[in-house]
Order: sequence, then structure tokens, then C-alpha cells
Amino acid sequence: MQGSALSTDEVEDFKRGSVRRKAYNEAVRFISYRARSYREVLDRLKKSEYDSTVAEDVLSRLIRNGLLNDLNFGSSWVADRMNLKPRSRSVLASELYQKGLDSEAIKSTLAEVSSEDYRAMIVKLIAKKRRQTRFQDDAKLIAFLGRQGYSYEDIRGALTETDAAT
Repeated sequence: MQGSALSTDEVEDFKRGSVRRKAYNEAVRFISYRARSYREVLDRLKKSEYDSTVAEDVLSRLIRNGLLNDLNFGSSWVADRMNLKPRSRSVLASELYQKGLDSEAIKSTLAEVSSEDYRAMIVKLIAKKRRQTRFQDDAKLIAFLGRQGYSYEDIRGALTETDAAT
């Protein structure tokens, strides 16, 4: 009603609602740039000094609205890495762990990558590295890929496939 005074409880309710809306808007803006994990958004809200109840409310709302899902985040992260910046399964697992995914989400995300796609990615990486003179020697290429986290059997299989194609 116009002209009526608000009680202190009503004022506090408005303040809490305002803080929650502000936190929600900040979280939505944060995830609008790229997909984020639950922990990334939680860390961002903590960094902005929202208390834990506000952060949990915002995160629950994001999940309910379908804007926050660690499995979807993991899948898109791995797909982007496979296409744009190839990484071994162990490096991908490490990156997902750093982003806050739990071990079950990481396992399920990496299980989505087929062996054929993974092998094709390694073959493509080998072809790219072969254009550099320092990687003409198999031993140097194998050592490099090993340091990148690829298993010896994956490297050998991809090299065999690459040699057969040439």
C-alpha cells in the first residue's frame, strides 16, 4: 500500500531478496561467457562475498533452471578440448578435477569419448607434429606424446595407423 510503513521484518525480507537476485544475476552473467562447473560458480559467489546460504540458494535455482549441470559441463569441456586443443585422457581428467567435478562425473564424461575418436585425435596430432623437423624421429615424438600424458599403447597404435596411411 502506498504511504504505509514497512516493518523491520519486511525490510529485511526485501534486503535478502535483493541480495539473492543480485547474486543470481552475477552467477548467470558468469556462466554466460562459457559453461561452468558447480564449484566454479560457488567459488565465484564466495569471492563476491555472498554468504553460503545465498550461494546455495542461487546454485539450487541455477540447477532447477537447467543452467548448471556438471555432466553437461564435463562433456562440453572434453568435446572442445578434443577439437580445439587435444589433450590426453589423464590431462583431461586433471583439468576436470581442477574445475571441481567429482571422480564419478569425470569417469562418466571420459567414458563418452569413443576409442575411435580418441585414436583419430592422436593421429591428427601426430600428423601436425610430423610437419615440424624435430619430430621426424619416432623416439622424439613418442617421448613428447608420453610427456603429454598419452599412453604408450595409444601412441604406438596411432603411429602404426599413421605409417600405414603414408
